[in-house]
Amino acid sequence: MDPRYAYLSGREFEVAFGICRWQSDDYMGYDLAMDRVRESQPWLPSSPTTELAKRLHKSVWLQLNRRFRGGVGENAVGVYTAIGSPLDLFHKADGFVVARLVTDESAWLRELVVTFDLTTNPSKIQCHNTANLILRPCHFESQPFGCYAGLMVVDKFLERITRYRLASRHI
Repeated sequence: MDPRYAYLSGREFEVAFGICRWQSDDYMGYDLAMDRVRESQPWLPSSPTTELAKRLHKSVWLQLNRRFRGGVGENAVGVYTAIGSPLDLFHKADGFVVARLVTDESAWLRELVVTFDLTTNPSKIQCHNTANLILRPCHFESQPFGCYAGLMVVDKFLERITRYRLASRHI
């Protein structure tokens, strides 16, 4: 594991990932909070500035290019931080990754979103909130394919694409 991240507290891990520019402790519904977080990034979503967010972006992009014949441009992947925002405080999603895919199938598949919760708590193994994934510091270790966190995100994207294709056959 990268020694810089091995012994961080949960809050230090979140700070290392990046803090959302929008900080509020006022309740807001999920969809509205997602929209507001999109507008309040400390970086361009296609070009994050922290080491952890960069690793996640690069890994998702690499995995999508391995799995999709035509490939995707780097701007097609966006990494968003929600840390400190109502999306984090009330809906328990520390951030999300967006993939904009060009597909003839459906407008629904043109933009896929996977939310995540960053944690250092080893007993937290399932998402009991709106986050689709639990990501730990060890998931951000550099690997030949990028990092495991990116692989997990792309697997969620592919799971949704598969579920959509199966459901659309039965219509």
